[in-house]
Amino acid sequence: MDLRHELSIMTLGERLLVSQDSLSSAPRVLDVGTGTGLWAIDIADKCSGGGEVVGIDLSPIQPRWVPPNCHFLVDDAEKTWDDSKKYNLVHIRYMEGAFTDWPWIFEQVMTVLEPGGIIEVHGIDFCPYAQEGEVPEVILTWIAQLYDITKKRGRPIDVIGGYETWMEAAGFVDVEKHEFAQPLGPWAKDKRQKTIGVLNLEATLNGVEAYTLEPFREAGWSLKEATVLIALVRHACQENWYGNQLHTKLVVVTARKPGGAR
Repeated sequence: MDLRHELSIMTLGERLLVSQDSLSSAPRVLDVGTGTGLWAIDIADKCSGGGEVVGIDLSPIQPRWVPPNCHFLVDDAEKTWDDSKKYNLVHIRYMEGAFTDWPWIFEQVMTVLEPGGIIEVHGIDFCPYAQEGEVPEVILTWIAQLYDITKKRGRPIDVIGGYETWMEAAGFVDVEKHEFAQPLGPWAKDKRQKTIGVLNLEATLNGVEAYTLEPFREAGWSLKEATVLIALVRHACQENWYGNQLHTKLVVVTARKPGGAR
């Protein structure tokens, strides 16, 4: 996920948030599913007035040496959020496939935000697009199987299309969707986009196994069957990024809790 972190920053133009300009110099920020904690540490460093950044995750894999205004908690976001503190921003990134009930998650976010507070959710559109020709069939088949298996598993990975509706149902206002194209491979002429393409291809090749192996094995696939599929998808990505000019999308949805000063 550290590679995805760098990829996100480059895609957003060296920013950590679409709504970064809306933050005060000393905000209270909650990072849900913080992982290695890099995003939380970076946003804490940017809070010149101090504030507080709290990162939560099921796994205590974050570094010990962090900015004084940043700390991490081992916590389960799928259990009732009883934090008495209120936050100015709640950030959720790359948590597709993590939750069984996204509408409930957004309801919990509403309870911990200050009036006027912001939620910003980043997600991956797993289905690539081709600017030339067609997306290889093996990739499309894999994605369809991935969507079906994770849905039956109870933790669907195809969720970004529901974020706006679920946020509105939870009571959020000013809901906005932002899409950022990311080349899959170094086919772009622009130097920055070419670098994004290199990072995106490496992150995708690494991610195919991470997203596939466990759910497919649980669905009854043998280790050999799953491994062969992973190899075929990786090969298709590597062999077709240039001729088909493949790209993916980073999707960011932002919204605001009613009330507070605008």
